[in-house]
Amino acid sequence: MSRAIVLSKSLTSLNLSKNDITEIGAKILGLVLEPGNGNSPMLKKLMLANNNIKDKGAKHIAKALEYNQVLSHLDLRGNNLRDESAKSFADALLKNGAMVSINLFENPIGINGVNSLLHAIEENPKSAMFDLKLNDIHKETIGNKMSALHQVREKLAKQAILSAVASLDRVHWSRSKLMVVGKEGSGKTTLVRSMTGEAIDPTSEATIGLEILSSVIVESSEDPSALSWKRKTKSTTDLDDIILPAGRVELKKKQGRMSANEYAEVRYGGNGDAESAGGSEIQNSLDDFALLYPPSTPSSNVGDTTEESSTSRTPVILNQSTIERPKREITLDTIGSALTENDLDRRYGDIVAEMYADDTESSADAPVQSFKIWEYAGNPAFHSVHHLFMTQMGIYLIVFDMTELLSEDENVLFEAKASLFNWIKMVRLHAPEAPVLLIGTKLDLVGDMDVLQINSIVEDELDAGSRAGFSLIENGELCFYPVDNITKFGVSAVQNAVEKCVVERSDVTKDIPLRWIACLDMMLSDKPRSYLRMEDVRGMAARCNINKDAEVQEMLGLFHQLGMIVHFGATGALRDIVTINPQWLTDNMCKLIPKGHNSSWQKTLKELKRVELLQEWQNLTETAVASRNLLDFFWVGNDADLMLEVLQQTMIICKWGFPKAGGEAQENDVNSQLYFVPSALQDVQVVSEEGNGELSRCKLDFSESFLPDGVFERLMCLCVAYSGMVHSTEKNSIPSPILGSSQAKIWL
Repeated sequence: MSRAIVLSKSLTSLNLSKNDITEIGAKILGLVLEPGNGNSPMLKKLMLANNNIKDKGAKHIAKALEYNQVLSHLDLRGNNLRDESAKSFADALLKNGAMVSINLFENPIGINGVNSLLHAIEENPKSAMFDLKLNDIHKETIGNKMSALHQVREKLAKQAILSAVASLDRVHWSRSKLMVVGKEGSGKTTLVRSMTGEAIDPTSEATIGLEILSSVIVESSEDPSALSWKRKTKSTTDLDDIILPAGRVELKKKQGRMSANEYAEVRYGGNGDAESAGGSEIQNSLDDFALLYPPSTPSSNVGDTTEESSTSRTPVILNQSTIERPKREITLDTIGSALTENDLDRRYGDIVAEMYADDTESSADAPVQSFKIWEYAGNPAFHSVHHLFMTQMGIYLIVFDMTELLSEDENVLFEAKASLFNWIKMVRLHAPEAPVLLIGTKLDLVGDMDVLQINSIVEDELDAGSRAGFSLIENGELCFYPVDNITKFGVSAVQNAVEKCVVERSDVTKDIPLRWIACLDMMLSDKPRSYLRMEDVRGMAARCNINKDAEVQEMLGLFHQLGMIVHFGATGALRDIVTINPQWLTDNMCKLIPKGHNSSWQKTLKELKRVELLQEWQNLTETAVASRNLLDFFWVGNDADLMLEVLQQTMIICKWGFPKAGGEAQENDVNSQLYFVPSALQDVQVVSEEGNGELSRCKLDFSESFLPDGVFERLMCLCVAYSGMVHSTEKNSIPSPILGSSQAKIWL
């Protein structure tokens, strides 16, 4: 067993309870637990209950703990340990920074041993979250001292955070937005899962609209030469991720430079004198704190170290993170120098748990990179919505299927090229300075020479004019990054390139005001709502010392660019809406677009039939005209009036002022109002070259140049809305428009 502990790199938990190993076995365990001489034990939990170890055996294990910084949980119940053993473990705890739990229940340890352990826990700042399990007889003594110690550490932790935050005006946020685009079926979703270390899901369906991932963080890994990508699972906010590490660093500084008198001032509330009754500034803010060592009440049991008098069948479990403290009145003030202790109570409950628990996150010198990943559906039907969310800040990954560029089928090859270079032109138009990586998937299906051939095809197209105004990040001699999403071959090259882009981007590396992050924190904490009105945002900004409207707009513009919120600024109506849940907005914007054979969409069709709206849906797919009843069905519980306002202001839909096929529009009835949805149009021939000489004609022909996705649909919305207004006010003086997805004839 000793050899297994020494040699195994996977053995982290071992239970040897009730094996009567005695002090001899304990001595051997002590030798193998002590690192050195080639030993590097990985054991984290060791259970040795009821083994007749006694004081001599415990001494060997305690000695090993002085140097072992891996073992964190030790169970020594029922081993006939006395004060001598408690003293040995206390000496070890003064040097050990890894141990978080020792179970000494059912051992005849007296008050002297208890005091030794408490003193060690007090002196070792890394033992702030220590679990000490002892017999019931010591419950009151230990409870008082541990509670007071927790309060002292709570005060030190708060002082550290407040001191750190007071020195922070602008901070390095290291946030960016990763936008993944490409043809449907090219492997975008699989690529994202490969990059974030998630298993491939063979049952996953095509992305609908846009899929926005919760923050993905890039942090240190076991391999010092590489970073680790994963979805953020902790509940901390961006503000927490800044002030907590800064506070931990400040706490270490305080612990390192604090003199005995200064510590006594925090501990006792005096001027370096443990007997002082008060008068210090710290004491004024600690008037509800008990002294670390309150006077003990003499008891016939205190100090009695006999097994008969000190052993109880009920354990005392003292975990400082669960000590009950009185609730305080909390009012959130502001950030910076005005951040208060009450604010910290409101945010964290037990600040000691946050500040002492995870020492690995205490570095403020190497901030973690983090991304919002926006995956754009490849189905062209959604492209009319995509352009609204293609921002200038961030990094674009344009994904294509390499096998399609090698296809002998001319139609497949043509569509693959058209899709790839359409996305290149789209990115060049919306974000000419944003870094772009071309990602070729399905590497397992192509050979080395095929990769070179594909590179030549892409290079030829880029050299034909697409490279200008385009910030392409090349892969050595290749202009793209070939990857195999199944084996993840090539994925690390993509990750490295993205990480390098983030480091070199000035819009990511520049510092921003901490008060902005505090305001974002306040906005995003409004969980029940998916959007806020500008009046609400201005109120939150004012509470964070952001009082000028220009600064509010600049702040919202940055958050929009980084994908944290959505805030369109084209019109006054759009500026009044701040969407704090972008996924909610994109989902609702795409509900009117046919989804093909998606399984969830099939359920929606069944529900449309049940509520007798299936015919209304079929009318939409045939004529691109939707009824208000149909819109209410899709947006039930999601503020249909707001969605109509947003979609009309962004020209995704518009009012249809013409008769419904087979009937007439009832203009005065809100529920009978019809709406034109250009993304639902079919691709049909609608324009005749024959003109009417009595009418003036304006022909807009974009067939010889590039028109970004979504622009033609928005032009139709503008013209259809105006034409409908003329039709309704001049009593049917003009006919209804003739519309297709790429051609339209509209009378104005």
